[in-house]
Amino acid sequence: MSRLKAFVRAFVEKPWLRVGLAVALLILGLAPVGAPILSDNTLRQALRPATARAASESFAYRSLIQPDGTSKIQRSQPAVPDGAPLIRLPLSQSTPTTQAWENAGTIPETVVQLEPVAGQASQAGQESLVFALTKSNVWRSLDAGSTWNRTPLPDVPMSLAVGQGTTHLLLAGSAANGLYRSLDDGQSWQAVGQALAVPGAGALGVSAVAINGEDENVVYAAPGYWLGTSEVHFTPLGLYASTDFGAHWFAMTPATAGAAGSALTLGMFSRLEPVTGRPLAVVAQDASETQRFELAVTPSLIAQLNDADPALRGAVAQALGLSGNHAVLPALLQHLRDGGSSGPDVLAGDRIAEAIGRLGDPTAIPALRAALSDNREAVRERAAYGLGLLRAQQAVPELAEMLRKDSATVAERAATALADIGTPAALSALVAPLSDPGSTPARQAAMSGLEKAGPSAAPQLTAALGSADPTLRRNAAEMLGWTRPDSATPKLVAALHDGDPAVRSEAAWALGQIGTLEARRALQQAVLVEKDQATRTSTLQALAEARATVEQHPDPALTFGSALMEALSQVQATRWTLLGLAIALAAIVLASGSRRGFQGATGRGA
Repeated sequence: MSRLKAFVRAFVEKPWLRVGLAVALLILGLAPVGAPILSDNTLRQALRPATARAASESFAYRSLIQPDGTSKIQRSQPAVPDGAPLIRLPLSQSTPTTQAWENAGTIPETVVQLEPVAGQASQAGQESLVFALTKSNVWRSLDAGSTWNRTPLPDVPMSLAVGQGTTHLLLAGSAANGLYRSLDDGQSWQAVGQALAVPGAGALGVSAVAINGEDENVVYAAPGYWLGTSEVHFTPLGLYASTDFGAHWFAMTPATAGAAGSALTLGMFSRLEPVTGRPLAVVAQDASETQRFELAVTPSLIAQLNDADPALRGAVAQALGLSGNHAVLPALLQHLRDGGSSGPDVLAGDRIAEAIGRLGDPTAIPALRAALSDNREAVRERAAYGLGLLRAQQAVPELAEMLRKDSATVAERAATALADIGTPAALSALVAPLSDPGSTPARQAAMSGLEKAGPSAAPQLTAALGSADPTLRRNAAEMLGWTRPDSATPKLVAALHDGDPAVRSEAAWALGQIGTLEARRALQQAVLVEKDQATRTSTLQALAEARATVEQHPDPALTFGSALMEALSQVQATRWTLLGLAIALAAIVLASGSRRGFQGATGRGA
């Protein structure tokens, strides 16, 4: 007993011992609270430097020609405003620049052109796919220019064009065997452009190629023949355009005279520049002047809509649709049923419907609406396609009827058209089949259409969450998960309390796909109160998906404060109770010494 009294007296009289015990109590109380906070992905993202969450940016590239003829490739973080053009080659070491360049790899040949591919990002977050043209090969780098390998182009290249979209398209004009095309980023090549060649004329070279950045179906080529005996010279054939990646070609017509007003002559074109907003026009540059060429709409071009080759009919239709010439509309409407000499063809008919839509002429709408009642399924499909492209609001009732009652393929086209039209009435027509109890063709088509419509359909889908029909509520929640509109979060949070477990489960999944801070907090609360075991499991999975989304695609607006609040909300109530008890005990320990000191001071004063 005497030892216990001595310990208590020492504890009361020694401040450092009281402070140490109080700190130990606080640490024990904070440990169960701090663990979920420190392990939360959201908080880790908020603590990361801003540069780690910045969007990936493009490298700029240049080539430095070495004395031995090799090329040192250099790259630079962009020190120029977004949208500024990439540096084109060749460049010399004396080129003035304010950018900080770093050495990448070396190409054992003299580079004449470098072409980065936008959107092909490496794990480092920088765009990494780059092509280089030399006088002997086309080279490819998959790591932002660090290493280079030849592509298997079967000929000596003369020109190169690289697509910047999702087509993975490359065009390489060869020096003697025409044009080659790759649709897999240069891994394989196919000869195209046979229509550019004249049988028996000699070696066909292509001095310049280009891809239209607004529509990569449209490409251009400047072919010519090498002629002569003792001295070979290049004889240009003019300029050609293709509307189907180079499968079929159409001769373009000179639209301007020479720069000095002289008679137009064809030179060996070295550069082609598509005209913005005019896909069938291109500016060509040779050694002395710049000239403009266009694809003219002629009776002979229109007459090819009757050709025996359906692929050619489709290419012609695309050209007519891109022409912007409304005078071709009657011919396109006449061929809506694809009256080619070999009979109807699905692809050719679709290209005709697309051409009608591209022209954007509302006078085509009555004829297309009439075609919706055609007894041929393919014609009804094409008519629906054209009406969608024309945003024909007046056709919504007929399209809604087709969605409900026509075949699966026609219903799919009707749903796409309603999504393209995008008015509240059109989107409501897409939501209606979600009430189908089974996986009907109408419901499947409607879901595809709603996914295409995206967040614009959120008002109609969130309104469906209040329906008396649980099937409609469940399917509406599912579609909100596919389209992920942030604005639907409050309604989906309310749906977590729906009387139907299936609706709660789909609402939880949708919130997990949306992954906002509000969605994650709602899922955390729902896990604590959900009584249905299957739904609780779905909610836990949705919460995990939401957190994974934060980890992979962090919110750039995330702040430390909001991340900390979310992490704190994960702490269970029992852990908060332990922390409160630890704080209370620590306060008692510290207060005991203060009280003893106060009493001692009072005694001494007395």
